[in-house]
Amino acid sequence: MSGILVGIQPTALVVVTLTALLVAARARAQAPPGPSAASASAENVPIEVFKGPQPTRLHAPDCARGRNLGIDGRACEELAHSEGWVELSFMVDSRGKPFEVTVIGSTGDPTFEQAAKSAIEHSMFKPGSLNGRPVESGSEIRYVFMNPTFDAVPGAKPEFIDAYNVAMHAIDSGDRARADQFLKKLQVTNLYEDAYLGVASYEYALKWGTASQQLDALRRATSWGKVAQFLSKREFKAAMVSLMSLELKTREYAEALETAESLKKLSLDMRTAAQIESAVAQLGKLRLDNESYEMSGAMPKGSWYLHLFKRHFYALVNQGYISQVKLRCDKRYVFFAFDPKIQYQVANDDGQCTLELDGAPGTQFKLIQF
Repeated sequence: MSGILVGIQPTALVVVTLTALLVAARARAQAPPGPSAASASAENVPIEVFKGPQPTRLHAPDCARGRNLGIDGRACEELAHSEGWVELSFMVDSRGKPFEVTVIGSTGDPTFEQAAKSAIEHSMFKPGSLNGRPVESGSEIRYVFMNPTFDAVPGAKPEFIDAYNVAMHAIDSGDRARADQFLKKLQVTNLYEDAYLGVASYEYALKWGTASQQLDALRRATSWGKVAQFLSKREFKAAMVSLMSLELKTREYAEALETAESLKKLSLDMRTAAQIESAVAQLGKLRLDNESYEMSGAMPKGSWYLHLFKRHFYALVNQGYISQVKLRCDKRYVFFAFDPKIQYQVANDDGQCTLELDGAPGTQFKLIQF
């Protein structure tokens, strides 16, 4: 996937507000699989119809128009000179008010993270419903901050391109010290540069890092998820294939299925497409069987997130401690103190769930799902 960044690539921008904030909602709002209406009626089995929350007033940080939503002047100045994205997981109560808002992914800028959290907390939703009755329900959303004052055709600054090319050459030649030196010089000012920082970080981690670091880098490089917004089509396709391969390797199976759905929309060669179809079929069987599997987890900053793949889980701590478990599900939110002797079960009726484990920074553990 390595390559040389040689200049600006034409890319159309979509800007939906005067402050350059593109908001892309991704609510998990599908009805759960179940019997058809005809078969349910014949067997006299009630059908549970769930609809996820939908935004009715979605706020965006808007310094230019005065709707700062808790963002101070210094933060607005920073927002005016850079770009980034923040992905949030949150619950919506039965009145349509978001709560338990948590950052589950971002370009790492705390100003953007606080701005996104503040904006969603001031937003309103049509609450999720179960058989027509409002219920608490989970959702995810991504804020993408884009600056309209930047060039109409986005690209990297000359100093970024120079440092990128030197860093990539150092990685290719195995010169770690020089790679370290020039990776530190990759100062990101826009989303285009951020995507290529992800590419360089992946190549570096592929040679000297861990699978977790490779995953983080690839997710940064492919942050748009379904389209080659900044990378070339060839680079984007290669990154997405590598991403799914890593998600399978690290047993992040729910994420792998999501990546597979994005890959199906790309023009893949027959061999790669067949491999993806085979992997998806195997994951479908694994999700329903009684076999257990474990995956390694670490919380450098004291929190760890995962989309659960199976309905049962427990954790074994190797280092540090886990203090709290949070589950943000389609139809329920629950949190409780962690007990290492307990195996936890998520009810089928709760729908898909995002698991959050909180504890001491540096904690390492094994999560077993079954």
